Amino acid sequence: MIHVSTLVQVVDNSGATLIRCIRLLRGSKRTRASVGNYIVGSVQKISSVKVSKQGKNKKTVAVGDVVKALIICSSSPLVRFGSITVKADKNSVILVSDNFSPLASRVVGPAFLELRKAKQIKILSIADVAI
Repeated sequence: MIHVSTLVQVVDNSGATLIRCIRLLRGSKRTRASVGNYIVGSVQKISSVKVSKQGKNKKTVAVGDVVKALIICSSSPLVRFGSITVKADKNSVILVSDNFSPLASRVVGPAFLELRKAKQIKILSIADVAI
């Protein structure tokens, strides 16, 4: 479960590596979010600046930017059908644009299959492994 002011890791190639949750989307009285929910976060740490072949910087986010993100893994146990529990080592998110499409082209790490229920098939297709 992710609460407000939780630090979560970004596992895509958008340029951010760590964000802090500042708001939970889709519900006014929500106090925690789980896999498949959207959050609003502030970028706390970015990866090193990548230089393309043309010599331009390929940085999409900067420290302090406010971004939307989709939770794809959670460190709290998640109960599936048949009383199977699944949990990850860390809380991880991917950054999405204002129309809720992914900013990056690759997800580095696993994604939970509960994203299929949330109709996020595109994220499952660009992820490395679906748990």
